[in-house]
Amino acid sequence: MVFPEKLSLEEVRRTRPSKYAGLDGDAISLGLAESDFEMPKEVKEAMINAILEGRYHYEIGGVPEFLQAAVEKLRRFNGIDATEEEVLPTVGAMNGIWLAHKVLLKPGDHVVVVTPTYPPLIERPKGFQAEVTEVSARGDWHLDVDAIERALTDRTKVITICNPNNPTGAVYTRDELEQLAELAVRRNLYVISDELYEHLTYDGRKHVSIASLPGMRERTITIFGFTKTHSMSGLRIGYVFAEKELAKRMREENAAIVIHPGTIEQIGAAAAFK
Repeated sequence: MVFPEKLSLEEVRRTRPSKYAGLDGDAISLGLAESDFEMPKEVKEAMINAILEGRYHYEIGGVPEFLQAAVEKLRRFNGIDATEEEVLPTVGAMNGIWLAHKVLLKPGDHVVVVTPTYPPLIERPKGFQAEVTEVSARGDWHLDVDAIERALTDRTKVITICNPNNPTGAVYTRDELEQLAELAVRRNLYVISDELYEHLTYDGRKHVSIASLPGMRERTITIFGFTKTHSMSGLRIGYVFAEKELAKRMREENAAIVIHPGTIEQIGAAAAFK
């Protein structure tokens, strides 16, 4: 993938307050998570060229080069043997989060959310009249799978995680994700996995997508985006990986509310994949 130059951990620790934070002195905002670096020039050039070439009309099924690049990235980086039918471009990650809950939940369902986490992952299920139980991570911010299992009920439908975690920065290990996967398979549960920070790992830690583990491909909806890694927050472009039938349902829901994410934005995101 095309990335802006990645800051070292030491540089992150030395970073001055963001120009967007509205703070003085040594205070650093941990709120909005707006990137200070520039969007990659390859992304800008791809979008400019697309406009000049007249590629600003509907692409109802998704921009072909975006879908192709997403599939290649999922296979190469995430270890997920995806197809284009299983990739859904979204209007940012928030759109993907909404769609995931929309297709999985009905009133009275129960969702277990590992916390601390991105607040919409806690609040969104409530909008679909589902009950939410928050299960705290361990003291080292990693998964407490035993506590997650204790929180399950006969109405539990979904376990939700954010990996790498927002806000703690914890990167879940393959071992703990395998334990969670075993639980999800055994109890016939879905997992919603927010993986927006997948490329922001340090000190040799490796990101693992839970959808790549045995038995999880068909029961995981994974949310991806470009805001954090490519400084593309204002473009509102993300994507979801889900099993074909789930992806089809999400595509139908999305068509009714946004039709599809912007064609130009998808072309820019396709350049970010390369």
